[in-house]
Amino acid sequence: MVEYEGTTTRCCLCGKVIPTWGSKNPDPLRSDSDQRCCDECFTEKVIPARQVMVGQREEKMKKITVSLSEEFELWKLERIRDSFNAELGEESYSLEDVAQILLSDAIIEKVRTL
Repeated sequence: MVEYEGTTTRCCLCGKVIPTWGSKNPDPLRSDSDQRCCDECFTEKVIPARQVMVGQREEKMKKITVSLSEEFELWKLERIRDSFNAELGEESYSLEDVAQILLSDAIIEKVRTL
């Protein structure tokens, strides 16, 4: 092992004495900017913790995307319903009616292409 003559610090995760230069950022396990960790702890602890955070972030983004998509679909149904009702001059179509009409039209179109 090569002896290091520069400044040293302690790994904030395992306590091992390490050279300050080349030490790693332990975030998200330790968020204090003065804290540093060794290569081993970085590889075995910090990287997996970051991967979990990325996975959680991706899951949140999926939920947000689905929610926005559902809201957009509802918005489209509302516009179509309003259009139908405006043509009739009354409010006779509900969102459920419009969804059923669109679904029926989609099924009929699919059957025509078979």
